[in-house]
Amino acid sequence: MAADRMTRRTLLRHMAATGAGVAMAPLLTHAGRLPVLAQQPGGFLYAAQEVDPVSLDPHNRSNFSSFQAFEHIYESLVAYDKSMNIIPSLAQSWSIPDPTTYVFALRRNVRFHDGSELVADDVKYSLDRMLDPKTASAWGSILKPFVDRVEVIDRSTVRLRLTKPYPPLLGWFAYRRGSGIAKAGSAEKMNFNVQANGTGPFALKEYLPESHILFTKHKGYWDSSLPYLDGFMMKVLVQEDTRVAGLLTRTLDYAFLSPEGADRLKGVAHVNVMRSLRAFVTMLRTNPSRRPWSDVRVRQALALGIDRKAIIEKAAGGAGVLSGFIPTGYGDWYTPADKIPWRHDPERARRLLAEAGFPQGFRTTIKASPQYPEFISSAVVIADNLKQIGIDAQIQQMEWGQFVRDTGAAGGNNYDLAITAFVFRHDPDGYFRFYYHSKDPNNPGYLNPKVDDLMDKAVTTVDRRERKRLYTEMERILADEVPYMPLYTSHKVEAVQRRVKGYVPMFSDSREFFKETWIERG
Repeated sequence: MAADRMTRRTLLRHMAATGAGVAMAPLLTHAGRLPVLAQQPGGFLYAAQEVDPVSLDPHNRSNFSSFQAFEHIYESLVAYDKSMNIIPSLAQSWSIPDPTTYVFALRRNVRFHDGSELVADDVKYSLDRMLDPKTASAWGSILKPFVDRVEVIDRSTVRLRLTKPYPPLLGWFAYRRGSGIAKAGSAEKMNFNVQANGTGPFALKEYLPESHILFTKHKGYWDSSLPYLDGFMMKVLVQEDTRVAGLLTRTLDYAFLSPEGADRLKGVAHVNVMRSLRAFVTMLRTNPSRRPWSDVRVRQALALGIDRKAIIEKAAGGAGVLSGFIPTGYGDWYTPADKIPWRHDPERARRLLAEAGFPQGFRTTIKASPQYPEFISSAVVIADNLKQIGIDAQIQQMEWGQFVRDTGAAGGNNYDLAITAFVFRHDPDGYFRFYYHSKDPNNPGYLNPKVDDLMDKAVTTVDRRERKRLYTEMERILADEVPYMPLYTSHKVEAVQRRVKGYVPMFSDSREFFKETWIERG
């Protein structure tokens, strides 16, 4: 343990110098927290999953709904604690001999859900699979330019050799979107879309797409004190009315809600409503590879024609704050919204459209999925705004899987405008590289060598203040050229039955702490 503490002290100094980790500012502001009581092991929890996961593959899925399912099954080398600090997980300790070398010492006697022991070969297999172009991992595309090779030193030790410094590495592992450790060879033996074999506190019992995900307690979990629950089920409940009804009738123990949904629970004594800040930036995406959105003047007109404050009030029920490209509240990395040079100016927007050759405007489409009702509501407000500057925007609603295929990672480019959200990222780089770097496969067609250069410098720069300066300069360019338009950072509303104890909302939107949740019985 002394060696572990020394390693972590060294790590924290390294993080402070390099800017690794998130270092969150105010994290939670939620009401109704109950006194801490002694945990009662056992019990079963019924939770609502508002969007179908689509797939449980821990390496190649980019949609957040997949992560919400597999985060309970798969772990990585390090993790976030409740305050978003990086702590040991499958690696009990690590060292950084130089900025391009990381050595991880694995915990002993960690068991997969099939009973086999975790060894270094499993880590190498998982990382190599994630980095393999055939896997088409959106999250692998972030790490791939920086990893030279993954080496097995011995049964319990893994070394990563980097091509250049990558300060966000530990945060990348902690977030687990792409870095989940699976048993070597398991992807070749099972269907990772609906089957899983991880080391997490819960094992997958059954996944029936668009119906439910059933988890059971991993009795061989390396932290023998966890989890408290015997298991839980995540019911895919797209309609909020169903989620609210489940809470009212006590057939649901947990649900994510809109502010309007939470209002319907006022005065309900057996439900505890929690509100917290979340790293969730609702985004309006343009398609710079498709006319007329390839013209920067048209994109600038879009930004001037949209009233973001009206979207927050009308579409988000007031539960949000204006945001730049990095979500408001993300430590001290974000740019305050009043520093982003956008204002609602329809007259200037119409002049820009005329300069671009569209004095009478044009027709376009906005794609959004009703699985996230606030996206549809935002689209309605945006369409009304655009109508005032001559753009006729037709809203196309589609189920989530089709929306992901049309607009998602690695080739989804079938849209004019689309409304989505950027969820928590392990580092400021995560809010830029996917979408704006010319060499990233997820980029929809935005090309700017200056932005590429700033991004490449920032992600390898050790000095934190210099990193921040580079990201701020990058934001100024993106705000001017508008490949995407951040609308707002939203507040999170979650509700649990009063008998549910120990659940902690996370800024990252993770529900990882179901592992420390327990049911009061009496």
